[in-house]
Amino acid sequence: MTRVAALWLALAAPLTAQAPAVVELRHGSATTLVRNGATEPLHVAVELRARSLVGDTVRLGDLIAARIAPAAFTLAPGDVQTVRIRLQSAFPAGTTLAFVTTFTPTWADTPAPGSDTAAVVRFVTVVRIVTRAEVRE
Repeated sequence: MTRVAALWLALAAPLTAQAPAVVELRHGSATTLVRNGATEPLHVAVELRARSLVGDTVRLGDLIAARIAPAAFTLAPGDVQTVRIRLQSAFPAGTTLAFVTTFTPTWADTPAPGSDTAAVVRFVTVVRIVTRAEVRE
């Protein structure tokens, strides 16, 4: 089991991606930064979802209608992208939503080397970071 954990950590380590710990939505909008601290380019997808807490577990719900610009983009290693969010309907102050950022290696959708002539196993680590989006006045 230790070898499997070490292999997983070795594969996941290059995907050092960063999203904000908390996004504050003031008057229905917010601006935040998303970074690629990895050594390879990453595709990034951003969404806003309903969020609930069940015991110690965060549960994600339906997509929240919002304009997110850009909602999907590619970041080169070390790059930073500004993301703007505008809610399309009002939420009461104090509501907590989920800011979901998904990082996928750019090579994930390409055929694995050698797969045209033989069966190939390839691990793709996709990192999904779920943080709080807090509605403020």
